[in-house]
Amino acid sequence: WAQSINTFLIVGGFINLILFVLNLLPIPPLDGSRILAAASIEARHFYMKAQSHIVGFALLMMIFWFGLANFVMVAAMESALWWTAQVTALLGGGGPPAT
Repeated sequence: WAQSINTFLIVGGFINLILFVLNLLPIPPLDGSRILAAASIEARHFYMKAQSHIVGFALLMMIFWFGLANFVMVAAMESALWWTAQVTALLGGGGPPAT
């Protein structure tokens, strides 16, 4: 059962970390643009324009098309693996937690 928990935590953690990081990008319509608009008047004026959503969508497509999101996925996978090892060790599925 420890292997099933380990796999579940790896997959769930990996997906959540990727969604968390990508959602914080300051590209409309993602939440990062709303956070930046709340913090900056200039950004708020830019994000109120209709063209900002078109530009944001194009930027988001370019990030995935050219593979620029690879660094996010690699970091998320490494982090998910580390946390999974910690939780699995605490649940008795292995040796002491890795440091």
